Amino acid sequence: MAPGCSFGIDVTQPPCTDPACAVCSICASSFDLQHAGSGRLGAGFFRYGKGLYFSRVSSKSNDYNAGSQRENPRSLPGGTYKCMFLCKVAEGASHRSKRDRLDEFEVDSLIAARGQGAAHDSIVGVSVADGGAINHEETVVYTNEAAIPSYLIVYRMP
Repeated sequence: MAPGCSFGIDVTQPPCTDPACAVCSICASSFDLQHAGSGRLGAGFFRYGKGLYFSRVSSKSNDYNAGSQRENPRSLPGGTYKCMFLCKVAEGASHRSKRDRLDEFEVDSLIAARGQGAAHDSIVGVSVADGGAINHEETVVYTNEAAIPSYLIVYRMP
């Protein structure tokens, strides 16, 4: 996040133009796979390869959006605010993985966007409750066009 950016928590502020501000960059130009992994866990952790990760479970998304933190402007109650996008995600033909991770070679063999003639457009990590290995289901897409940020949700952290 850009220092001093209060877009999302101060209705009088437009998105900033600092390319380091993930929230404003996504608002201005959508998601970009080139930035995948630049968040809290860093570029070294991709459960299902380098892609755009989404979850239907907001608490799981909250765990991965540390870069969205904003300190309150004087006009709002105290505390730290975070931002989360509600997105439209086109899964296409999904591969449902019951494993907790796949290496890049396995992802390459499954995902058509990787250019090796594979048949799938996305990977869905299946939750333990549904016979998989992760706590909450997550969906990974591998093209920028497969995800559209539709709403910005701003919430105060306790």
